[in-house]
Amino acid sequence: PPKGKRPDFVLRFYFGPGEDDWREITVRLERTPKDLFSRGPGLTTKYKWSLTLLACDPYWYSRTLQDTVTFDTGTGTGANRISQRTLVIDNHADQECWLEYASNELTATSTFTLPDALGVYPKWHTSAGQRIYVPLPPLGVGKSFLVQTDPLQIALEALDDSQEVANLQGDFNNALPPHTVGAELPVTLKGGTAQTQLSVYAVQQWDRAFGGEAL
Repeated sequence: PPKGKRPDFVLRFYFGPGEDDWREITVRLERTPKDLFSRGPGLTTKYKWSLTLLACDPYWYSRTLQDTVTFDTGTGTGANRISQRTLVIDNHADQECWLEYASNELTATSTFTLPDALGVYPKWHTSAGQRIYVPLPPLGVGKSFLVQTDPLQIALEALDDSQEVANLQGDFNNALPPHTVGAELPVTLKGGTAQTQLSVYAVQQWDRAFGGEAL
């Protein structure tokens, strides 16, 4: 870290025997703990140190969940090829989850349409009750991408560092609710190839180091 800035580190807490029974939080040492070694050196082999830590992001994170689909079948050919698939994802955590999407290497111009999580249009809208979808701009060869639906992040980043986010028509405004199981996310690809893949990621965030699961 820059001179004078305290380094951040990850504190991971294990609460069970399973490989996924952990949660972690990024913290930094807020102040140096009191030196206990000055209390009779050699008189004891154990000390309790009180550490004051600061977490700029207050949530605990567990394993990221993922699902991937391959657009290996569809109708039409070339740039007019249409392929539809459904991603399925969970959010076991007690906090909402902003989904992320990513493609594999694009070898042909591809236009994806992604759902805004489970969001639907409000009752006053002409499409009231229907799912909300966000179309991505056409992405050519070498423009493999990452979509971050969190409004505080860059919505669309391409591998070639082009500013494709400027061509994005629409916004993501909905997160996946807590304790969601089997959320279906219909996705559409126009163009692409039979090898084109799309993945969705659910970064689970929790209010506490353990507990909070759905009853």
